[in-house]
Amino acid sequence: MIHGIVIQERSSLKKEAILVIWGSRRLRLACVSFAYEKPKVKLGPEVSASDWILDASFAPTGDSWPELENEEVADGRARVALATAHCALLQLSWEVPANDELSSIYAGHGIAKQAFSDPPSLTKLTAASRCILYSANVIWLSKTRILVAAGTVFGEILVWSCNTNLSIGGNVGTLTHNIFTGHEGSVFGVRISPPLVLFPGKAPQRLLASCSDDRTIRIWEITSDEKFEGPSNLREIKSVSKHGNTGFGGSEVDEPAGNLAQDDQIAWAWGHASRIWNVYFLPRTSFREPMELVSRLVSVGEDATCQFWDLSRKETGQLMLRHLQSSEHHSGKNIWSSTVLHKDQCATRIITGGADGSVVSHFCPHTVGSENYSNNHEEWTIDRVSEMMAKHPFLVKEIHHHSREFDDNHTKISVDRAISAMPHSTTGDLDLQLEPNDMFREYAFIGSNVFLTMTKAGTLLMASTEAQNPRSGFVKTDGKTSTEWLRLMDFRDLRNDSILSRCCTPRPLPCAFIGGRGGTIYRYDHESGLISEFAKIDGKVSGLFLDCIDLTSTNSKTAPKLLSLTVAIGGEKYVDNFLYKCHGLRLSHAELRRSRLYLPDDFIIISVKHICVNMQLECLFFGSRNGSVAIYTIKRVYESFDSDVPLSTTLESHNQQPTLLLKTIHGKEAVTSILWLPGSQIGARSGRADDSGYLFSTGRDGTCSIHYLVIESDSVSSNLIHKVSLPFGPFVEGVHIDAETNDLYTWGFRNKRFVLWNETTADEMMSVECGGAHRNWAFCPSQRDQGGIFVWTKAKVCNVYRQRYPLHRLVRRGGHGREIKSIAAAPVPFCVDGKVTHLVATGAEDTDIRIFEYGHTISTELADEGSFCCRRVLRKHNTGIQHLQWSEDGQYLFSSGGFEEFFVWRIQSALIVRIASFCESILPFKSENPDLRITNFDVRQQAQGGQHNGQWGTVFDIACGYSDSTVRIYKYRSIDNEGTWQHLYTGAYGPNHACLTQCIFLPSNTTLLTAGGDGHVAVWDISSASSAEGVIQQTNMTDAETIPQTCELRFMIHQNSVKTLAHYQLDNDTALLLTGGDDNALGVSLVSVKRTESERTLEHSNAAAPVPYSKVGQMTLSTLLIPRAHAAAITAVAIVAIDPTSTTSSGSNLRIFRVITSGNDQRLKLWGLSISMGLPGVQGVQVQRLANESTGVADLADMAVLPSFNGKGPQIRRDGSTEQDKNDEVCLARVVVCGVGMEVWKFALGE
Repeated sequence: MIHGIVIQERSSLKKEAILVIWGSRRLRLACVSFAYEKPKVKLGPEVSASDWILDASFAPTGDSWPELENEEVADGRARVALATAHCALLQLSWEVPANDELSSIYAGHGIAKQAFSDPPSLTKLTAASRCILYSANVIWLSKTRILVAAGTVFGEILVWSCNTNLSIGGNVGTLTHNIFTGHEGSVFGVRISPPLVLFPGKAPQRLLASCSDDRTIRIWEITSDEKFEGPSNLREIKSVSKHGNTGFGGSEVDEPAGNLAQDDQIAWAWGHASRIWNVYFLPRTSFREPMELVSRLVSVGEDATCQFWDLSRKETGQLMLRHLQSSEHHSGKNIWSSTVLHKDQCATRIITGGADGSVVSHFCPHTVGSENYSNNHEEWTIDRVSEMMAKHPFLVKEIHHHSREFDDNHTKISVDRAISAMPHSTTGDLDLQLEPNDMFREYAFIGSNVFLTMTKAGTLLMASTEAQNPRSGFVKTDGKTSTEWLRLMDFRDLRNDSILSRCCTPRPLPCAFIGGRGGTIYRYDHESGLISEFAKIDGKVSGLFLDCIDLTSTNSKTAPKLLSLTVAIGGEKYVDNFLYKCHGLRLSHAELRRSRLYLPDDFIIISVKHICVNMQLECLFFGSRNGSVAIYTIKRVYESFDSDVPLSTTLESHNQQPTLLLKTIHGKEAVTSILWLPGSQIGARSGRADDSGYLFSTGRDGTCSIHYLVIESDSVSSNLIHKVSLPFGPFVEGVHIDAETNDLYTWGFRNKRFVLWNETTADEMMSVECGGAHRNWAFCPSQRDQGGIFVWTKAKVCNVYRQRYPLHRLVRRGGHGREIKSIAAAPVPFCVDGKVTHLVATGAEDTDIRIFEYGHTISTELADEGSFCCRRVLRKHNTGIQHLQWSEDGQYLFSSGGFEEFFVWRIQSALIVRIASFCESILPFKSENPDLRITNFDVRQQAQGGQHNGQWGTVFDIACGYSDSTVRIYKYRSIDNEGTWQHLYTGAYGPNHACLTQCIFLPSNTTLLTAGGDGHVAVWDISSASSAEGVIQQTNMTDAETIPQTCELRFMIHQNSVKTLAHYQLDNDTALLLTGGDDNALGVSLVSVKRTESERTLEHSNAAAPVPYSKVGQMTLSTLLIPRAHAAAITAVAIVAIDPTSTTSSGSNLRIFRVITSGNDQRLKLWGLSISMGLPGVQGVQVQRLANESTGVADLADMAVLPSFNGKGPQIRRDGSTEQDKNDEVCLARVVVCGVGMEVWKFALGE
C-alpha cells in the first residue's frame, strides 16, 4: 500500500519530475516525463528503511528555491529528508542525472534501474526515541536546516529541528522548540505553515496546525529560533509521556524545552463528525481577500468531508478559526489521500481520494480566479432595500381601484420617462421607503437572473443579479454586491395575503401572476412592463401555476405562445384553468379560454403540467399533497396555430373529471414537480410517438419516478419504469432535464442545506446552507446546469446565492464507500442506448446497491475503456447487503439483508436514465425476531409464467436461508409491475442452530441444499412445496425451536463455517459441489444418488413428477479436501469454464473445469479440475493449481464471472490453436472480485 508521494519538478526541463513513493518501511524513486501523450514513468530500485515512514521532503535546490539558484547541490547529489514513526530523521540521497541523461531515459524501453546510475543511499540523521508518532511534517528551512513537527499517539505535538552540518556521536545536532499538550486524542495530522503575517507591522512567523481524534483543529505558534550555531544548543528529543503524562486533557507538565502548550495555542475549533486525518494551510491569493485574513485552511477526515476554514484577526487582536464551508462529494467513510494544488495567484484546488475510489478536485471558496467564475452570497433586509430605494429618483404608481376590463386598464411603469420628467430636487418629498415592519413573502423567477418578491404589505419588488442599463430603473445597491432592486407596484388589496405564480417550465417565463384573498388575479409582463388585472374568481386564490404549452409536435413555424394558468381556489373541489394565446406577450380578451376541472376527494394541488398531445387533445397533470397524480384529457379543436387565427371556442365539456388517477405514486407525500418528455423527442416505445411520452415526477418521499404513458381521448394507460431514492431529501422539490447533455437534475433539501443533484452522473452540483425546507424560497437552474440562483428567506432576511460553476470537479468516479459483501453479474448482455454492455450489481455495508456497466463500449470522460462506470444506485435497504442474484433473463434483481429485508428490483433500459429501476415488491412475511438476517437465497425462474386472476406473469421460486438456521421457500408472481407472494415451506436445520450461509436449489426441483456455520451441508426434501396440495400458509411459529426439523441428510465437509459454495450438475445422478471454508481448505465434493432401473424409468416418464433425491434411494457425498489451499479463509469460489467433450484413454467420459478461488489472503488461484465419470466417489477427481496471483482488493468477500458478449461461456483452449485463437474472447475468463474495492481479472483458459 502506498502511504505517500512527494514530487520535485525540474524547471530546466519543465516537463519532467522526480518522485519519492513510500509505503510502510519501503520507498522507491521514480522519474516521470510529461512530454508525451501519456506520461511515462521509470521506476528506480526499492529501498527499505528501519521504521515506518510518515513524511518526506526534498532538499531545496536552485530549481525549487530561486534564491539558491547559484548554490551547488552538496556532492552533486539530491537529498530527501524522511521522518519515521519513532521520531527519527533519515536522509535519502542519490546521484542527480544530467538533463540529457534524464531525457534519454524515456527514448528507449530500458529496465527501471536505468533511470538512476547509482542506487540511492539511505542514512540516519537522528536516532529514534521512545515516543510513537501517528503523524509528521518535514520542511527545509535552508540547505542544512530541517524543521520537523510530529504528532504522537498520546496527544502530544513535538516541534524540533536539526542542522545537518553539526553532529555529535555520529548524529546531527537537534534542538527541541515546542512540546504542545492540548489535544484529547491521538494527533493524526500536523502541518507547518509558510511564514505568515499575524499582525500588521510585525515580522512573518510560522504557525502549526494539528488535527486529532478529538475532532478539533488547533493552531499553535511555533517558537522562532533559527540561531543554530553550535553544539551548546543541542537537546535530546524527549516525549512528555516519559514524565508520566499521556497528553490527553491538556494537563500541565514540566516541559524540558520550549514553551507551555496552552500559552502557544492561539485558536481552535470543532471540525468534523468523526476523526480528522489531515489539515493543510492554503496559499494566499490576490482575489477578494479581506485585510483581517491571516490564512485559510482545509481539513479532511473519516466522515469523508472536506472542510474549509479561515484564520483571521478579531478587533480585540486575537486570532479566530472560523468554519467556511463543507464539501461532501465522497460516499461512505474516509478520505484517505489529499493534496493541495496552487497553480497561480488566484486558483487553489484540493484534490482528495476517498475510500469509495473517487478522486475529487475541490475549489477553495472565495479563492477562485475571476469575477465571472466566483460564487457569491448576499443578504438583504427590508430596511437595507428600503434605504436604497429612498435614494433613487423614480416614480412609483399605486393601484387604488381595479377594473376588470383588460383593454382599458393596462398600467405601465415607464421608468425612463419618469426619470427624465421628475426633477431631482423634488425626490426628497416622495415617500419611497418600504414599511419598517414589512417582510419578504414569496419569490418567483421571471428570467435567468431576475426574480420577483412580494412583501407582507403588498409591495411587488423586482431584483436582478446581473448589471442592468443605468436607466433601467434598478437600484444599484453598493459596490460590494451585484443584486439590483426595483419597486414595481403597491397592491393594497393584497396586504398580508398574496400569492405569486409558480412557473412549471424548465426555464422561467418573462411574466408572473399575483393573486390573493379577494379573488383578483394580476398579471405582470417583464418584456413590456405591463401590470394589468387578469381575471376575477369567486373565492380565495390558494395557488397559481403557470405553464407554457410546447407546440413543437404541431410542426407549425408560426405558432404563437400558448400560456396556461391553473388557479387553485381555497375550500373548493375544483380548479380553473385559463389558456390564452400571446402575440408578442400581449393578450386580448377574445383569446382567453377558461375551463373548470373537478378534483378527486382530499386532493390539494401542489404541482401542475399542461401539455398538447396533438391538434385535438390536451392533457393536464395535477400533483397532489397526498402523493397522487390526476390526469385530465381535454378535447380542443385547434383549427390553426397561426398567429392571426384566434383560439377556437369549441370545448367538449366545461366540467372535466380526471381520466386517470395515479394513486400514491409518491406514497402519502406531496408530488412537488412534474415534467413531461414527449415520445417524439426521444423515440417512443412500441412505435407510438405521437400520443405517448414519459412523465417525470418528484415527491417529498425522497424519490424521483418515471411513468410511461399512452394518452388517448378517453383513456390513459400508465406503466412505471423507474423510481429511485435520492441521496438527499426527503424534500425533493424539482426536476429538470438539460437540453444539451440530457442529464437529469433534481433539487431539494437535505437537513439544513439546499442541494442540486445530477442523477445521471450521481454528483452533487450545488449545496447551500439555508436552514432547511420550511421557508419561502425559489430556485432557477443556470443555462449550463452548473448551478443557478437560489433565493430564500431566513429570519426575515432575503438571501441570494448565485453559483456560476460548481466548487468541485469529479476527476474519477467512485463506487461504494464501505466493504462490498456481494456481487452478481447479469447472465445476459444488456443493451443501453444501442450499445451492448455487461451489468454488474454490487451490495455493500453502506446499505447501497450499485449497478455498474463494464465493457469496451463505455465511453465517457470519467471512464476509461474497459473500466467500471456506476449507472444506478439503489437505496432502500436499512442494513448491509447480504446477497444479490439476477434472474435468468436479467430483468429482475433480488437482494437480501438484515431485518429480514428481501427486495425485488425491476431492471430495464430507458433513455435519459440509461438504466431504469424500481423496487417492484418487498417480502411481506416478517418474524418477531428483529435481528434476523436473510444470509443467502436462491431464485429459480419457472419456464412457463403463471396465471393469477386471469393474468399471466413471471413466476419465481425463492428459497431463503436465515441466520436462525431456518429455511423458508416462497413463490413470487410478477404481473404488471406488481408482485404477489405465497409462503410454501418452512423448516429448521437442527438443535445446534448453526447460521445458514449458503442456499441453492438442486436441479431435481424437489431438493434444496444448504451449508452453514458448522461446516456441514444439508439436503432438504421440498417436494411438498413443489405441489399445489402442499402449500403451507404463513405460520405464527417464529422461533426455530418450535419448527419441526425437516433436514433430511447432513454431510460434514469443513471443520467450521462454509463461506462460499458453487455447484454444477454433471448428470441426472451426480452434482459437483465446490466449497470454501473458514479452515482455509477447498472442498471438491460429488453428490450422487443410487437409483434402480424402475426409478430411472419413472423419473424420465412425462406422467410422473420429478422424484426427490432423498426419496429414491441412498444419497452419498464424497469429498476431496485440499487443506491450506489459501493462507486464510476462502471467501469466494467460481467455476469459470467447462469442457464436457473430453474422454480418457479408457473411453470414459472426462469433465474438465477451471475454478477460481480467493480469500482473505488477497490471493487469486486458478485450479484445473478433471473428473472421470466412470470411477466411484472422488477417485476420478484430479486437482491442479494453475495460477497464483496477488490482488489489491482487501477483505475479499465475493466474485462473479462475466458472461461473454456472444452469449457463450468461456471455453478451454485446445492444443494446436492458432495465436488468433489464443487471443479470442471465448478463451478468456473475466472474473470480478470485490471487497474493499473491485478488480477485473482475465484468465487464459489453456489446457
